[in-house]
Amino acid sequence: MQIVLERGDYMQEQIVYLIGNAFRVYIYWKLLNTIFCAAKVKQFWIIIGFMLYFLLNSSVAIMFENFTLNILTNIIPLIALSFLYESKVTSKLFVGLSFYVVNMLADGIVYTVILITKSGFYCNEQWNCHCTCYFFN
Repeated sequence: MQIVLERGDYMQEQIVYLIGNAFRVYIYWKLLNTIFCAAKVKQFWIIIGFMLYFLLNSSVAIMFENFTLNILTNIIPLIALSFLYESKVTSKLFVGLSFYVVNMLADGIVYTVILITKSGFYCNEQWNCHCTCYFFN
């Protein structure tokens, strides 16, 4: 019975991670569309690019659970996606790196608040740079 519970907890962590990752990728999509108004390609290809980003990042995070790979599959595709928009190369690099730094800071703040308050949240540290929280009932 214990193995089933552990497996269920692991599956629940993965589902929560995927939902959080999908939301993060959606926010990146909205921000890039707002910052870089003019796209070089049709919106269809931008959406396909972000879907591939989500699939790559989520697959690597779940299969390998490696901090370095997680960072690389976050930063490199995000910067690559910025090249679908009209802008200077330096602006694209700055925006991609800035988004990721802000994401890491937000995760750190959430994790710190949870540790300090011990408020009944569960923090999924397994993904290192992507901390997801939810209530236990």
